[in-house]
Amino acid sequence: TTRHAQGFKEEDGDCLADRRTLPTMVLKAARFSMMLCIPLWSFGLSRIWKLDALSTTAFVVYGAFWGSDS
Repeated sequence: TTRHAQGFKEEDGDCLADRRTLPTMVLKAARFSMMLCIPLWSFGLSRIWKLDALSTTAFVVYGAFWGSDS
């Protein structure tokens, strides 16, 4: 997800250089995937780390907030 997220900052330059990246080809789908993948990734990590329910919820909510801001 980190590499995927970095593409949004470079979107204007990619368009000018005629580079085909996920954000330039399917912007809405790329942004939606971030909004979905980051909370899922957060949940998966919280299960691996065996976090309690409150910490898991906080981690996933933070991931959802960050993912929707991409």
